[in-house]
Amino acid sequence: MRALVPAFLFAALGVLPGLSQANLIYTFDLDAQGWTVEAGGNMRHKLDGGKHGGFLRITDVSNDDFLLIAPPDALGDWSVYANGTLSFMARNRNNDTPDWPPCREVTISNGSLSVRLDLAPDPAPTADRHWHKYSAVLTPELWGPDLAAVLSNVTRVSIKLEFHAGVSEKVEFDDFKVRHAMP
Repeated sequence: MRALVPAFLFAALGVLPGLSQANLIYTFDLDAQGWTVEAGGNMRHKLDGGKHGGFLRITDVSNDDFLLIAPPDALGDWSVYANGTLSFMARNRNNDTPDWPPCREVTISNGSLSVRLDLAPDPAPTADRHWHKYSAVLTPELWGPDLAAVLSNVTRVSIKLEFHAGVSEKVEFDDFKVRHAMP
């Protein structure tokens, strides 16, 4: 479940005055927070070893490209995040060589339109077993001309984490954030 933030804490969390929607922040410290995996991945929540505590581990179990799927409480009107940032942490747990682009591709959809961006151009993820941050600003220049329409009614967010041709990789995921643009 996404943390609900009292109004007096908005400023401390980077929410601009006059905006009624808090930043989206998923840290996975206690559980998977409603995130799921589809298309050939097996997800487990781990209680420690992430950026601040818990994280998600996805193990490849088929030749499909597995996707991490955001929970329903992350969806809706994202218009307030235009020009803000979408970011997450990930690591290549078992040190497989990345050879399956486009891993770290984020797709945001509104039911009829989708925008997508590869947040980790090849070769990624680094095969070093360390946490790496992947981030992009939510602008039409990066995501395409349909971004505003998609952000007005987000119905699905998926992240492709498949990075190796074969059924072997383990990917760890933590600290998903969508933040407002700073003034």
